[in-house]
Amino acid sequence: MICAFALSAPLLILDEPVDFLDFTGTEFLYDSILSYADQDHSVFMSSHIAESFVRCCDSMYVLQNGELSRQRQVPNRAEDIVHLLEQGPAT
Repeated sequence: MICAFALSAPLLILDEPVDFLDFTGTEFLYDSILSYADQDHSVFMSSHIAESFVRCCDSMYVLQNGELSRQRQVPNRAEDIVHLLEQGPAT
């Protein structure tokens, strides 16, 4: 991941980036992602941790059964993301 940040590519793709990190490592990574995005880069992140979206994302894309089921602005609270996911596919 250090190489990805160092290369300063326009798009950074992260798959479950905070898995297995302690609190300090998670906070450091969130700050690094935000700093990277502030430098006019895009970050695409998959995660099962709602707090990751609240902290680092402005848009959220939900896949269900391999297909895009909805796109939304990220709510301000992790609980709202969980509620959104419980609603099922958009019609």
